[in-house]
Amino acid sequence: MRPATRRKLTPPLVVFAVLRAVVIGGTVALAFGLDVSHNYWMPIAAMVVMKPNLEQATLAAARRLAGALIGALRSGVSVPGRRPGERPGWMPCAPGRVVPRPGWP
Repeated sequence: MRPATRRKLTPPLVVFAVLRAVVIGGTVALAFGLDVSHNYWMPIAAMVVMKPNLEQATLAAARRLAGALIGALRSGVSVPGRRPGERPGWMPCAPGRVVPRPGWP
């Protein structure tokens, strides 16, 4: 087994450690201060989302944002045009493909 070695404290490493501490502390303060249900999940989610280095965290955040925007645009295209209480006669299943909903003529 290799002995544990200390990493040299570089300015980017210190900034990331401080940023991570602020984010975890902020989520703990929000979760327990607002008294939301299942409040222990908020700090756990923040720890999972924070990647080991800032470049990975930035890339993951950009991918999540892009996925959220694509999902919002896709739902915005398929939902408008319906009247309240009306079910669509089609169901999007893949980009560019539409299949009839079962039970509709």
